[in-house]
Amino acid sequence: MTGLDSSKSKTSLIMTTKSDQPRRPVFFWLVLLTCVVYAGLFAFTIYAVARHYGVEKAPGWRGQTDGRVWFVSDVDDAGPAAGRIQLGDRLLAINGDERRAVIGVFEWRFVESGKTYRVDLDRRGERVSLELPLPLVPGQQVTPIFALVGLAFFVCGATLALLRPQEAQVRLVGAFLMSVGFVTLHQTLQATFSFLVGCCCASSMARRRSAIFRPTSTSCRRTSASGWRT
Repeated sequence: MTGLDSSKSKTSLIMTTKSDQPRRPVFFWLVLLTCVVYAGLFAFTIYAVARHYGVEKAPGWRGQTDGRVWFVSDVDDAGPAAGRIQLGDRLLAINGDERRAVIGVFEWRFVESGKTYRVDLDRRGERVSLELPLPLVPGQQVTPIFALVGLAFFVCGATLALLRPQEAQVRLVGAFLMSVGFVTLHQTLQATFSFLVGCCCASSMARRRSAIFRPTSTSCRRTSASGWRT
């Protein structure tokens, strides 16, 4: 009987000890899930930055919108568009895609680097079609620093949140630091946005468009705004 009583008391003590342990709050598991997501994004960012580090696309001109249409706001005097694109030219299409007249040329993701593209412009009522190169130039030298800074912020925030998830102030500080890590990671990845789409789909899009439209030459062609010259 003494052995049985001793066994029961040990079992009771173990169950009491387990019941006394506080359950981990939902916030703890959310932080763990966020860490997994961040790790995946960080790995992809490092891959993208390492693959395209030190270079960026340089079309030599910039566009600006007035809320309705896009027009040329700046032309680099030493760039490939110098002497061909003029300030105030209104954007009509790029590589035959007239949507660019509405959504602009954000990050040049739709044009493969090192290749030529066709831009259609409206210049004082005349339609101008140009074939221009999209070269690569040195850039993005400090991109890895953003990744490391973001990683440091995220690790600090996640550590605080995992160690003391019951305290509201610690949760708030941890969430803020982790959000800074995500924002910094986004800024790091943004430097490679221009390469993420153009490299994989620009060639196939160009082949499909060339079957529909084949320019007669690579020189500048001017026609009236009402149509193309035959």
